[in-house]
Amino acid sequence: MANNNEPEGKRPFRGVLYNFLNNECTTIERWHQPFFDWADAADLLGVPTIGELPKPYGVILMDDEEQSGSLNIGYFQGIEIWPYFEPGNYLPVDKAQSELVRLLNRKLITVNDYDGNPQVYKLEYLGSGRDYHDTELRAITRRLEFRTPRVR
Repeated sequence: MANNNEPEGKRPFRGVLYNFLNNECTTIERWHQPFFDWADAADLLGVPTIGELPKPYGVILMDDEEQSGSLNIGYFQGIEIWPYFEPGNYLPVDKAQSELVRLLNRKLITVNDYDGNPQVYKLEYLGSGRDYHDTELRAITRRLEFRTPRVR
């Protein structure tokens, strides 16, 4: 049982994935949540503009929840991972994609919840988007899509 200063129950999956990638991924050392206001993001991250954020970095985006076809209480949580690198050569993006798929596809991630009970997540790689050059972020990237089964 948690004390009054500690949360109780399950850990949010975004935080579980963030911690896992911070500890295990070697091609990307900095992970960020998605930002939809570039000026606020730059200020929060301590850079003059968002395009000056040091690269490489990754962004974890929680996508839609999709109902499972076989269980009314089951669903899939979509996850997008965006690896960002300096513009130019896409080989570092390819290398990051290979590592992220190896780390996450069909692997079990087990953590204890706030009450000490094990939580187990299994991710499935669904594919990637096209190569993309983001001029405002001054970065190249590619969307990597995963999902994990969940129960309500």
